Parts: sequence; C-alpha cells; structure tokens
Amino acid sequence: MAIGVGLLFLGLQVMRQGAASLEGQDWFQSAIAATRGQPMLAFLTGAVLTILVQSSVAVTVVMIAFQKAGLFGQVEAVMFVYGANVGSSVLTYMLASGLTGVARQVALYLVGFNFVAAFLLVPLLYFELWAEVPLVLALVQALSSDAGTQAALVYLVFNMLPAPVLLLVLGPTARMLARLSPETEVEQRAKPKYIDENLPNEPGIALSLVELEQARLIRLLISALDRLRDAVPGKAFDETLEAFDSLASAIDEATGQITAMPGIAGDTYEMLDTLMRIQQNLVTARQAIDGLGGELSHLRRVAPELDFPASVVEGLDTIFHLLSDVANERSEEDVTILKQVTSDEGNGTKSVRNAYLAGESAVDAANRVQLLAATNYCERLIWLCGQTGRAYEKLGPK
Repeated sequence: MAIGVGLLFLGLQVMRQGAASLEGQDWFQSAIAATRGQPMLAFLTGAVLTILVQSSVAVTVVMIAFQKAGLFGQVEAVMFVYGANVGSSVLTYMLASGLTGVARQVALYLVGFNFVAAFLLVPLLYFELWAEVPLVLALVQALSSDAGTQAALVYLVFNMLPAPVLLLVLGPTARMLARLSPETEVEQRAKPKYIDENLPNEPGIALSLVELEQARLIRLLISALDRLRDAVPGKAFDETLEAFDSLASAIDEATGQITAMPGIAGDTYEMLDTLMRIQQNLVTARQAIDGLGGELSHLRRVAPELDFPASVVEGLDTIFHLLSDVANERSEEDVTILKQVTSDEGNGTKSVRNAYLAGESAVDAANRVQLLAATNYCERLIWLCGQTGRAYEKLGPK
C-alpha cells in the first residue's frame, strides 16, 4: 500500500512536468476558472477536459497548480478529480469499442467501476457539505494540507471505496458482462475443458483427461494452418496460436501435478512419459507453424503467382486432420495411413519437395532462402506428425 501511494505521488510529479504546457492555454485556464463555486460544473469540466486531453492525471496536475493560485477551492478540486476519473472511463469505453470477448469485459468493468464510484462519492460529498459530517473532504484535509497530496488521496479514495460494494455483486456482474461481451471462439478454445486445478487422485484417470486436452491442441494447430490459406495470416492466426499457448500451459501444469502424485508405476508411468513426448511434439509443431506463416507471407508478397504456399498448406492440413483422427479414435487403419504419408518416401514429404522444385524457378535467388526455409518447416511438421502418431500407437487402441 505504502509503495503504491508513493508511486502515485511520483507519477503526479512527473505528469505535472509533462503537462506544464496546458497551463498556458487560454481555453484551459478559462475552463478551470469557470468552476469556482460550482462543484457540479467542476465535475463536468474535469470529465470533458480529460476526454479532450486524453489524460486524467495531466488534467488533474494542472488543476492543482490553479488551485494553489486560488482559482477555486477544495470542494471544486475534489469534484474535478471525480470528473476526471469518469472522463477516463469514457475514454476507456471508446477505446474498447474495437475489443471483443474477455478483453472487452475487463474494459467494461473498469468503466462500470468508475461510474459506480462517482455515483457513490458525488452524493456523499454533497451530504458531507449539507450535514456537516466529516467524510472524504475532511479526511483528505486532515491527512495533508498540500493540494497535490490531497488530489492523490482523492484518487486513492475514488479507486478504493467502490471495491467492497462491487465485490458483493461480483457474480451477477460477471454474468452480465458475459452477456454483453461473450467469449470469442478462440477464448473458449483456449480454456481447458477436461482438466482444472482439482484433478482426480487416480493418475491414470487424470492422464486420460490430459490426453483429451491434447487432442484439442491438435485441432488448434489445424485452425492455425487454416489461417495460412490467407495471403496475410493476420490477427486470427496470432489469436489461434495464443489460444494454443494458453491451453498448452494448462496441460503442462496438470502434467506437473500428476508427476507429483504418489503411486505412479508401470503402465501409468509409460503413459505419462508418452503424453509428455506428445506434448513436446505439439509445442514444437506450433513453433514451426508460426515460422512457416512468416515465410509463406513473404513468398506471397514477392511472388504472388507462386503455387507453393497453397499446395503445402493443403497437404499439411490433410496430414494434421489425419493426426487428429488418430488422437481421437486411434484406429489401426488411420495409424497405418499416417505412418505411410509421413515417412521419408511418403506422399506428404514427396509433395512438399515437388512443390519446392516447382517453385524454385518462380523466385529469384534472393528469395530462394525463404522458399527453402518454408520447405524445411513443412518437412519438420510432417516428421512431427509421424512421431506423434507413433506415440499414440504406443498408447494402444481406445
């Protein structure tokens, strides 16, 4: 707490120096001076100026200088800080218009937090003045006589007082935000579906749940490959890889818990070791797909007529779908086909090499390095699918 307050005071001083140019603006001085003796006008002015300047702290530190000059009193200063906080929440809402899912939920919660604080504190200040009951205004005056310190304390009160109230309605608030901004498909796929912090005490059952989550990782890799069909993979590609990372992290944590369970031996230990190797293969495949995306984007930019990107993405998509079938069903036929197409002389490797040879003449020498790098990524992905398929074969039929 003490460190936080100290950083707040330091921030005010830094912003005071950075916002010094505002003090010389006639329009800014006029807006500040007009609030003298008008607490509600001070509130509105603080909100509007924050939206215009896009910094509640910058507006507030300049207000402190004017307060010291006697342009308005303590009551107006408190209301100005309240308004500046509300103005910053309006800015947050405007910036959040392009967000979706959980990110928008967080932004909306911050906006709601500030509006609840204003709804509580503005009437409370008027009640303090009317009933002459020592509340927020009396508190900041008792703690410090310095205008800057008082403003920092008002900020602190504004951001602390609503917390207990909102904690009481946290559940309903979360449900309302989920309705206003539902989780995106990628966010839903990033969350574990079968595992959580309370894993079954039986290692074999817990490992079966991990296996189900790893099958979902493969589907995320397929989604990432599907994004590579676009000329520029873009945001959707990055979000899919982020979802993979989030789910993979949860699987790693679960695997760590299972490793620490007592009584792991025999077949259960073999299953744990195999699933850990599958996990490593999938993480390596994710990195290879990320690298492949960069190389294919470059090749499409320098050689739009090149067939290589579309050809290899289509081939990899087929192989990863086959791997997904093996992970979910592990039929002997699927395992055999996967082993054939991922072998050194299999159709998967041959098609990538043929695509490389066909595209070699379509790019100049300077860009042939990217073509070779993309080919290497493809061959590595095919090899990883083969190794992962063999690991699933070792687990045995379902």
